[in-house]
Amino acid sequence: KSKAFVSKNVFIIIMVLGCMMGSFSHTAFSSMLENIMKEFNLSASKSQLMTAVYSMTIGVTTILSVFLTKYFDKKKLFFSSMLIFGFGIVLSAISLNYILIIIGRIFQAVGSGVVLILSQITLLSAYSKEKTGVVMGIYGFLLNLSSQPPIFSAIFFHIIIVLV
Repeated sequence: KSKAFVSKNVFIIIMVLGCMMGSFSHTAFSSMLENIMKEFNLSASKSQLMTAVYSMTIGVTTILSVFLTKYFDKKKLFFSSMLIFGFGIVLSAISLNYILIIIGRIFQAVGSGVVLILSQITLLSAYSKEKTGVVMGIYGFLLNLSSQPPIFSAIFFHIIIVLV
């Protein structure tokens, strides 16, 4: 029983970290928007399109991910989504034009959207009803915290893991 408990908690910690990466990616990209506009000589509306496409893709992906969790193993789905997310980061980072950045952001949003819903489903099913409120509160806190400087997220994440 102890080994299963540790395995479940390790997977949940890794999954929450994946969600935090997605949230941090969105915040970091928004703060880089002005530099991207200058680098690629974009208007404000074209640069905002990158953010809008990301948000719309996450919206569609979150709806589809509910169905994906019914047909695929959670761990395989998580790691596949993180690979897609990572591919999107690499593609955006090496992009030499505006279109490739948007395509990279779409990959990031697909990976992040699936992990976002998958983590919520996993958390709700992994803990008793009595603990669900606390667990989801901590989860929400960590996701919101991930938009802050990474050092704060890491410190609070470690403190909360020790307490729970």
